[in-house]
Amino acid sequence: MINKEKVMKIDVYDQKKILIAASKVFSFPKELFKSKNQVSVSVKCTNMRTLKKNEPITVIFEYVNGTRVQCQTTVDAATRIQIDFHAGNEIELEERRASFKITTNEPAEIVAIERNYSVSHLEEFIKAKILNINLGGVLMKTGTAFEPKDVVYIRMFKEDPVEIRTEILRKQMDANGNLVGYGCKFTEVTQQEEERLARYIFECQVAERERKRNEEYFAEQQQAQ
Repeated sequence: MINKEKVMKIDVYDQKKILIAASKVFSFPKELFKSKNQVSVSVKCTNMRTLKKNEPITVIFEYVNGTRVQCQTTVDAATRIQIDFHAGNEIELEERRASFKITTNEPAEIVAIERNYSVSHLEEFIKAKILNINLGGVLMKTGTAFEPKDVVYIRMFKEDPVEIRTEILRKQMDANGNLVGYGCKFTEVTQQEEERLARYIFECQVAERERKRNEEYFAEQQQAQ
């Protein structure tokens, strides 16, 4: 059964495996009579090719933790901006937990630096910002210079903070050769820390999905006027 609470993106493909819709704006409408092992899904996306009722489609649900599940189904109803269908009998695809990335501007602090296997806790924390994040690491911006292979401890999230051992992998530069930030990977992540990261990513996706829904709503209202 689809885990509705963790879905953050839905892709819909036609019989020829051509992408019809890639959307973060969707809902799971309630039904008077529920189908066993199936869930009703409504996906919104502008300027879609109109599909016919009962036309076969392939649907991929992407969860907040990067897991993807696929199901084969048929169209219940469709317009240029919405597809309705039932999903069930899903198959889990390859794991992409660490690869899924979201853009953010989350403030953070470097609270300790590790050198020669010795951790030095800082009396004055180094300010930083997280430009993007996934379960595997972050792109971090800070005014303090670091080099690849440096290890720092980053404290993130004001509410329910988490402190994670992080290795700096590279300096990321822009087209003009200016430093954008440091590409880092998390190391020795505990299950509790990973769950906190996943929850933050999920919360960001919920907020983004709500923003997209509002945009779709206002766009529809403007078209109706």
